[in-house]
Amino acid sequence: MPIWPDKWFVSTPKVGLSRSKATQTHMKHLLIASVAGFWCLVVTAAPTAAPVRAEIEALLNQLQVSGCQFNRNGSWYSGSEAKQHLLRKLEYIEGRGTIQSTEQFIELAASKSSFSGRAYLVKCAGQAPVASQVWLIQQLAVVRGVILPVSLNVISSYVSSQKIKVTFSHAFLGGSLAV
Repeated sequence: MPIWPDKWFVSTPKVGLSRSKATQTHMKHLLIASVAGFWCLVVTAAPTAAPVRAEIEALLNQLQVSGCQFNRNGSWYSGSEAKQHLLRKLEYIEGRGTIQSTEQFIELAASKSSFSGRAYLVKCAGQAPVASQVWLIQQLAVVRGVILPVSLNVISSYVSSQKIKVTFSHAFLGGSLAV
């Protein structure tokens, strides 16, 4: 006596159908649902546009070669380790949808831990740690070739719009900026 039809078959068979016909109908519905679910994943998980992806990778290269340290969940990591971690987060997010801009990547993946919710920090030699979001936006301005004082205005506007209170300094300016 075969056991498998009773194990797979959850509901009672429809009246007038043999058990094998009901099982076939059930399997057809299961197959259609599986194909539809797979199609939804394929459609929504589009890759990030090449220019955005290139800009993100250039930004992470800045982090890697900066000599700065990256704090994640209370532990300090090198720029190389931070880059690898953030690339893994980027791939995870890309598996669920498309990143529209580098700023969106910074907001979704590079500003805080998705595990603990704690903000990431960046600490460069001789300077106090700053929120990674601020540091990355400043470096994004460098990657884009924006003049530094303009980039500070961009940072100030962005951070203000996000209601984040930070203070950071930059040796080039010879002072500090409180946002």
